Amino acid sequence: MLPQSMSRLVHRLGLSKQKTRPVHPQRDAKAAQAFAKRGSARP
Repeated sequence: MLPQSMSRLVHRLGLSKQKTRPVHPQRDAKAAQAFAKRGSARP
């Protein structure tokens, strides 16, 4: 099956190409986890 045919099939099924969100290489994992639990810290 050609890639063009596959993209048409995927489109006919109502699907679309999905990409993962980029992650910053210097991201602080602890800060991200704390934010996910309680939201932004208030000064």
